Amino acid sequence: MKVRNGFVSNSSSSSYVCTICSDEEVRWDRPEDWVSCVHDHLMCDSCFDTFRGGKDVEVQNIEGELISPECPICQWKEPCYKELGLYLNKLYPAITKELVLIEIKKVNKRRRVVRDDEYVEYVLKEKGTTVPDLLTELSKTFKDYTAFLQYILTTGV
Repeated sequence: MKVRNGFVSNSSSSSYVCTICSDEEVRWDRPEDWVSCVHDHLMCDSCFDTFRGGKDVEVQNIEGELISPECPICQWKEPCYKELGLYLNKLYPAITKELVLIEIKKVNKRRRVVRDDEYVEYVLKEKGTTVPDLLTELSKTFKDYTAFLQYILTTGV
């Protein structure tokens, strides 16, 4: 996953952002010790080591990328706020990022954007639930993470 922030001109460097902890590295190529899963959830070596908990987890090298068949996000153990945000926006279209930004600006007038985690936390607070409860609900609602992704990426409710 390549993420570019700000102005980039004639550059082949990319920002690599860990899906779990949001650590970022700007490099020419993907950090060699970072791992992704089949759904492109990119994990830094620290998060991957924490998730493994000392266990041996087989990692495959596919087309120069380290791919793990086990992912804490795909197993509903860790949130991917971007994907949770898409899900919640689909469920509660009246609670928009613009609405959340208005609330944030009451405290910080300089803010221009709402981060995905802020959006998710706001919606869940409005609905009286938490991220762990949402992950538990999603694990029961969808047969696997692929089905969840298909749901959030389709149009309509």
